[in-house]
Amino acid sequence: MFNFFKKKLSSSSPPASLQGVELYLKDIPDAVERVSDDMPRVNWTKVWNAVAPYADHPAIDLLWTEMAAQWLGVLRRHLNEDEDGGSYRLYEGKRLLLLSAADSQDATALLKIGDTAYQRLEELVQRTPQERGLGKHAVIVLANQDTN
Repeated sequence: MFNFFKKKLSSSSPPASLQGVELYLKDIPDAVERVSDDMPRVNWTKVWNAVAPYADHPAIDLLWTEMAAQWLGVLRRHLNEDEDGGSYRLYEGKRLLLLSAADSQDATALLKIGDTAYQRLEELVQRTPQERGLGKHAVIVLANQDTN
């Protein structure tokens, strides 16, 4: 499986791997839809059904992060086609994925703030894994309010 974010992890135990998992957003029938404004939207029910056979996989969080990263990649290509949309890039934090046209320094700062806020909320709310959801959460910062 394609791993959008290839990071070196400094851990004594090897991280869970998606090796052997071949699941791509583009291969899930009707998973990416276009509506009247031509903005690509994901039918998450169809994605959920496609991911269901891997529900007990040790890297299920990584698999959902990968699905979110693939979706943000589709959205990035769409937004970068718009001449007024800016130059969007994908960034990864500890808990979040960010799609933004901001410069690298601003995007990194936003991710740091977002990850810190996410961790603090986790400490305060203490959600179960089922309440939290799987994978990293996506954050989209549009270049301007007219972006479509």
